[in-house]
Amino acid sequence: MGATLEQDLAINFLDALKNIWSEQSGTWDVEEIDDPLRALTHITIRWLAAMAREEVKRNQSYREVRGRIIYNSASVQSADAFRNREYVSLLEALNKIVHGEPQWVSVHSGEVILCWKFIPGLSSRGEENRPYTAYFLADSLLSEVRHALYSHTDRRSQVLELEI
Repeated sequence: MGATLEQDLAINFLDALKNIWSEQSGTWDVEEIDDPLRALTHITIRWLAAMAREEVKRNQSYREVRGRIIYNSASVQSADAFRNREYVSLLEALNKIVHGEPQWVSVHSGEVILCWKFIPGLSSRGEENRPYTAYFLADSLLSEVRHALYSHTDRRSQVLELEI
């Protein structure tokens, strides 16, 4: 089956934004403001994570992204995120993005890290009831989502073309 046209568009849009962001260093808090591009970016990331998560579940694909999930953490500084990275399953990363709220975007030496935070509400239950902060490298996340969406098709060569 492979990625849908909408998924391709979302990946390419987010990849273009990542390339734009990588040109400037700094950390930007994600605030709820009336900026259509920021709003579209967050909607796109969450939508793509939800769609990719279903594909990864269905195909039992095990891929990993660079980043980290810290449970019961109040906050993570961007400088710590650049130093403290490990491998996290793509499925777990996508779940954290879908359930969390965007916190900040940080760029250092061309690398972009995205951070989400989850604080459980009264209606939360189960394991998701634990608060967490999660951050992932944008390159790793987009690359692994792209691979997961195309890995079960004969369109695999398109992934390599898109990454060049």
